Order: sequence, then C-alpha cells, then structure tokens
Amino acid sequence: MVRDADFLIGIHVLDLSQFLPGPYATQMLADMGASVIKVEPPAGDPMRRMGPATGLAFTGDGGTVPRSPYYDTVNAGKTVVAIDLKSGDGKQAFKTLIRSADVLLESY
Repeated sequence: MVRDADFLIGIHVLDLSQFLPGPYATQMLADMGASVIKVEPPAGDPMRRMGPATGLAFTGDGGTVPRSPYYDTVNAGKTVVAIDLKSGDGKQAFKTLIRSADVLLESY
C-alpha cells in the first residue's frame, strides 16, 4: 500500500539552497518521499550557525560549527554533501549529481 506521504518516491532533488525558504521547501519534498541531496560549501550552510547552538556539527572540510536546531529541522531526511563548486573537482562532482536529478532548487 502506498501512503499519501510517499507519492514522490523515485523523484531525485538536488538542493543548493541556503537559510530557510529553499531548505524548507525541499524538506517538504523529502517528507513526501523524494530523495533529496543537499549540496553545501565546504564550510557548511550558514544556517548551521543560526539560533541557539545545541552542540557541534562536523563540516565537509573536517571542521566543526555550532549545531543549529533551525538547520536540523529544515534539513531532516536529506543526504548532505559538501562540494566546492568553484573547484574543478567540485564542478565535476556537481555535473555527476545533476545528471540524475529530476529537480534542482537553488537560492543564490
């Protein structure tokens, strides 16, 4: 039996958004069954540092940033990767990810 919340299963979303509106939109897509990959810069999404800290979270470059409940809430259910989109390797990694995406959401 397919639940109403699972009607986006099989849809692949690439999320390049930051702060609140974009991440919240893709979090709702993940809640409906979509597979969401959030791409962050190596230092992490700036939203990781917003609001009261609840501990430390690791960044893709081996550092740590305060863990934000706001960030955790709107990025639940996503796979998060850190990619430097300005580097050659990062551009290649992004091209690989975008080939399998059905949806691209960005907020630059």
